[in-house]
Amino acid sequence: MKVVILLGSKSDAEYAGKIKEKLNEYSLDSETRIASAHRTPKHLLDIITGYNNDKVIYITVVGLSDALSGVLAYNALGPVIACPPDISEWKAMAEVRTPKDVPVALVEGPEKAAIFAALIAALHNDGIKAKIREERRKKAESVIADDKEVK
Repeated sequence: MKVVILLGSKSDAEYAGKIKEKLNEYSLDSETRIASAHRTPKHLLDIITGYNNDKVIYITVVGLSDALSGVLAYNALGPVIACPPDISEWKAMAEVRTPKDVPVALVEGPEKAAIFAALIAALHNDGIKAKIREERRKKAESVIADDKEVK
């Protein structure tokens, strides 16, 4: 299973790096690509076609007008997670306003996007599933310890 992080422009590379860093914690193979649904639609479709025989989870990192996520979701054969870096500034979110047969999951924050991708990959990977369980166990222990401390 592979995760393809698709950027609308190079300016989002640092944000995408945070996603890649979290994906590495789950030993998930990932690649970062750049394409624009507006400026390079043929290039975008070529990228998508290149992955359609693989098991791929897509994470899009696009600001402002996000046509990329919808075009990707319709043409790709894997789930699409939109993770806009400027989500707090958005009033109209193109990611969630797609036709009913073009599903895009909108996730806030690079770590959450990576964890969501890991949860999808865990459906077919017991190692990733075990890692997620262990992380959650540790978090639960921490909350319980904090509760005892403030009691």
